[in-house]
Amino acid sequence: MFGYGAFVLGFLPRSQRQILRDCTLLSGWPREGERRYQAKGFIDVDPVLRHLKGVIDPFFWHEATTGQTEGRVVMDKARVFGLRQGFCVPFHQHDGSEACISFGGARLELSADEQAALHMIAIYAASTATAITHPHSQAEPNGRTRGDLTAREVECLKWSAARKTA
Repeated sequence: MFGYGAFVLGFLPRSQRQILRDCTLLSGWPREGERRYQAKGFIDVDPVLRHLKGVIDPFFWHEATTGQTEGRVVMDKARVFGLRQGFCVPFHQHDGSEACISFGGARLELSADEQAALHMIAIYAASTATAITHPHSQAEPNGRTRGDLTAREVECLKWSAARKTA
C-alpha cells in the first residue's frame, strides 16, 4: 500500500563500540544489505542517523543527504538492494535515547495522508516491539508484564491468524 519493501526499527548507537546488531530491534531489511552496512562501518556515517538527531518529525531520506559526500556512499550502496527512496520516523525515548523506524523501497511516493498514516503505524509498531522485546520495563503492579499475553489473547491471535473474523 505505501510502496516500501523493507523496514528497520532501531536505536542510535550510544557508544563507538556498538554495532548495527546491537542497535536493531526489528529488521525487514535485506540480509546482504545489513551485512555490507556493518562491514563498511556505515553506522558511523549514515546520513539518516545523523539527521535523526536534530529532528522530531518524519522525513524522507533525500532530506538527510544534502551536502554530505560520505553519506551519499551509504545511500548509493542502499540502491544496490532496491532501496532508492525512504521515509524515516524518529522517536525520542523517555530515557533520552533516540530511535527510528526507517522504511525503504524502490519508489516511495507518499501523499500527506499516507505520511501521517505511516507515522501512526510506526509509533504503534515501535511501542509494541519495545513492549515485547523489553517486557521488564513494562511491569505492572500484579507482576505481569504488558508484553505477556493472557491465554484468551493467545487464543484470539491464533483464530485471527487462521483468518477467522468472529
